[in-house]
Amino acid sequence: MRLLEFISSQNGLDFSGCRARMSKKKNLLVEDHGNLVFYIDKVHMAAILERDYKTEDIIVLSESKNTAYYRYYQEYIQKKQEEEDLRRAEKEAAKEARRIKQQRKQIEKEAEERGDFPKNLEAVVSDLEADKTIKFVDCSYEIRSRVFCGTGLRIMITIRLDVYEKNRKLASFCGSNMDNIFISDKVDILEKIRNIMSSEKNGICLTSEGRQILKRKTYLFLKKLKSMSVSREFLKIVDKPSFLEYMDFLKHNHAKECQDKLQISFVQLAREDILRYKIFEQDFFYNIKENAVFLPDEELLELKELVGFEKTNRSSLKQFLKAAEKIKDTNCQVVKVEGDFGIRVRTLMGKKYIKQTFFQFSAAGLQKWYKEREAELKHKKIEYAKSLQSYGNLLAGDIYDLVCQNSFITKEAIVRNLRGMKQTLTIKDVEHSGRYGLLTNDEVEQICDLMMREHLLNWRSYDRSFFYLIKPCPEGELLSEVVLEEGKNISTFRDIDWVSYMKKAVENGKELRAGRTEQMRLLEQKRVLCIYPDLARQFLKNKPDYWRDFAFTMYKAESGIQKKYWKYVLGLFDEKPEKNNTI
Repeated sequence: MRLLEFISSQNGLDFSGCRARMSKKKNLLVEDHGNLVFYIDKVHMAAILERDYKTEDIIVLSESKNTAYYRYYQEYIQKKQEEEDLRRAEKEAAKEARRIKQQRKQIEKEAEERGDFPKNLEAVVSDLEADKTIKFVDCSYEIRSRVFCGTGLRIMITIRLDVYEKNRKLASFCGSNMDNIFISDKVDILEKIRNIMSSEKNGICLTSEGRQILKRKTYLFLKKLKSMSVSREFLKIVDKPSFLEYMDFLKHNHAKECQDKLQISFVQLAREDILRYKIFEQDFFYNIKENAVFLPDEELLELKELVGFEKTNRSSLKQFLKAAEKIKDTNCQVVKVEGDFGIRVRTLMGKKYIKQTFFQFSAAGLQKWYKEREAELKHKKIEYAKSLQSYGNLLAGDIYDLVCQNSFITKEAIVRNLRGMKQTLTIKDVEHSGRYGLLTNDEVEQICDLMMREHLLNWRSYDRSFFYLIKPCPEGELLSEVVLEEGKNISTFRDIDWVSYMKKAVENGKELRAGRTEQMRLLEQKRVLCIYPDLARQFLKNKPDYWRDFAFTMYKAESGIQKKYWKYVLGLFDEKPEKNNTI
């Protein structure tokens, strides 16, 4: 009963008249005249006493809902739910009130800030107009959005103004830009307006009177610098030749002609009281307050040093540039004058440009440098040619010439043309077409594949199809360009070495000292003997009999096209010429 009284007092419930008893399972049962009101599991009784549980969470009601105690309990639960809903609603209402208050405060702050921006903008415009060099026709703005905290807004500012020199209107300007601006900071507003005025994308339009004033002032300024003239040869290699060319024109012509020649372009407002413009690729500045044209000290000093450099080295530079002109046809070009006044020269060697900067202007030095580069290129070509297995191969040379002569040619067409076989394609012949009839198809195709691997030939698709033709590569020109010395060792002879060897033996009777076996390797050189039968016949005419015996032995041992080849070799030992066999 004490537990029942405790539960009643804690929850404001009235269970008077009820009895509490313990069941056999140690659960607390609360009954009203024998009817069960609720019971508490033994597990939760200690928790209720320690107030760790809410009582209503563990009360198990009777299935009979007609008792007065059940109605009391239901009313209690409903009342508690209503109180909870009320507290939640009050909490949300307070939160919404705080949000609305903060939003209203933010709106009031933005309104105050935006109200200050026109005042700040007007103050900045007044400061800019104080010097009386510019007058704002219009300065409008449009606030797009707030993009960051504080007093920063994204604003589009549009400016239209006129530029004056005393009471004379020089130019009109119109420009706009959108930027992030701290609207309470006049310095930031001033910086943004100056950025609009000096931006390259916003141009300025000179009046006719303003253009004449600038031309006159520029002419008077340059007239003081008329000693800054250089030779015509030097004009070809400087960065701003038109400006220096005008300085020479200024030196020899009248004022009106000089002023008329000046063409003003790219006019900008460098500052509210300074105009920047270009004449002959050179930047000039006009100070409106002082009514004077000037160049930055660094640029003026650089121009004077350049002119002084040319005058000091005029004689040697003329000889140097004349030497460069003589070798210009061989891809040697003088590029430009570089910093610290060196002259950069470049030349095309092979596929690459080689550059060199000269600080000593000697014609002999330039010619020596060019010859050294030529010798270096020749050495590289020779080394590259030596690395090619195709180099010195007579068949490879004829294949490359045949591909160069015919833009529509296949590997099969190459084999048929050089072996003298019939074919369907119309192919232009080369000197040795049809002379390789004693070679097999595989032998010709192997040389084609070798040239492919060495990047002397390449494939190309025909009309975006799967039909492929053969095209020449520039590297293949080495087969005819580079001439190597005859080898000293017969074991490493190429085709062209055998040809040279036979020519020297026929003309001078001189042969390399070599063993019988090495010398007779000539008889196995199919390509050489097929292309040069007359030379071979003269070379073999006085050879000992064992040469012919070797050829006869090979003739007896071979079969097919190899037998036919050795029959052809035997014919070379006869005095009567025998025609080259073809298929």
